[in-house]
Amino acid sequence: MIWKWEAIFTNVTMTKITLAMMMLLTIYGVMAYVRAKISYKKVRGNQRHNKTWRVGRKEADQLMKSDEIYIKLGEYYENNEQ
Repeated sequence: MIWKWEAIFTNVTMTKITLAMMMLLTIYGVMAYVRAKISYKKVRGNQRHNKTWRVGRKEADQLMKSDEIYIKLGEYYENNEQ
């Protein structure tokens, strides 16, 4: 392929310009990624950790042994073991 602008930009110069632009684009991308990651961590850190809806194995066993009525997945159960 014949380069029409060789009087202004040689092949070597165009290669250097392209590499420099790619490096700048890469650096910008890394900086944007790091800023997004930091921002995400700050937002996640401000949120409350609500675990009240989770029932562990011990809590489930205690519910089964108690006389209380409890709800599980929209269905209610009453413990009739006495």
